[in-house]
Amino acid sequence: MPVNAERKFLHDLASPITTIQLNLENVLGLLKDNKPEDIVDCMKMLHSCLEQSSRATELIKGRREILILGEPK
Repeated sequence: MPVNAERKFLHDLASPITTIQLNLENVLGLLKDNKPEDIVDCMKMLHSCLEQSSRATELIKGRREILILGEPK
């Protein structure tokens, strides 16, 4: 994989991982406050984490396929 493609892959992967981290930090903060009204926001952020982790997984699977099979022509 050329350097530019590798850089793009890492950038694309960093985005969902950063989102997951920020959402989990926010959820933790809300849970520490222990306010029942925050549970809906926590659930939304956790759902977003699941979506972003799926996105990251797909990017990794695609990269793995390229490493195994080689660059598409």
